[in-house]
Amino acid sequence: MTSNIKIKPKEFPTNENIREFLSMNPDFFSKNPDLLNSLDIIHDSGTAVSLIQKQVELLRTNFKATNDQLNNLLNIAKKNENLLKITKQLILEIIPAKDISEIVNIVETMFVSKFGASQCKILFFSEKNELNLPKERLKNKIFAKRIEDLLKQQNNYFGSLAKEDLEYIFENKTGMNEVSLIKLNCISVSGILIFGSNMTDKYNPDKGTLFLDFITDILSKTIDIKNT
Repeated sequence: MTSNIKIKPKEFPTNENIREFLSMNPDFFSKNPDLLNSLDIIHDSGTAVSLIQKQVELLRTNFKATNDQLNNLLNIAKKNENLLKITKQLILEIIPAKDISEIVNIVETMFVSKFGASQCKILFFSEKNELNLPKERLKNKIFAKRIEDLLKQQNNYFGSLAKEDLEYIFENKTGMNEVSLIKLNCISVSGILIFGSNMTDKYNPDKGTLFLDFITDILSKTIDIKNT
């Protein structure tokens, strides 16, 4: 039986009316399953598919996005777990070190072998002969002034240095593209922890400095203890 009722165009509900109605009645198609047989959704490619198929595709897309996010979080957690293990090992080795020379050797070696730094150096700025500092890590006033200028506004510096400074720090070893300078907060002596990288953007303040700050605090405190 064909309906003779004619609906004037102005009486048709707008898209917004339909959207609002379906939002308020999510079980509408469950109560009217016959409508699904005549309902098509058109892809950008022009292919017509059923609403159920479209919903399945959306669920599949959402699942993949959620699964990728979960895998990413698991990878970050794994990296943090490994970082914590290595950090624990570093702390347990520097605390019983017999002197500052041994501490310097442990830190520089482990940051290259375990933490992935291309180069690592600990340098001190002092003229006090009574301090128990390794002579090969004491640097002159001119270099100290340039480093102080870089760290004038903050305790960390990330970026490039002049070629002569890189050669001076890393004893003429080339290939370093950028450095990370972290000011030690020792009470007994001024110094810096330096990382060199042959890659760009490895050391970036946007990536966070919480780990470096923690290591610097432990290192500085241990150096002060050895200087007492």
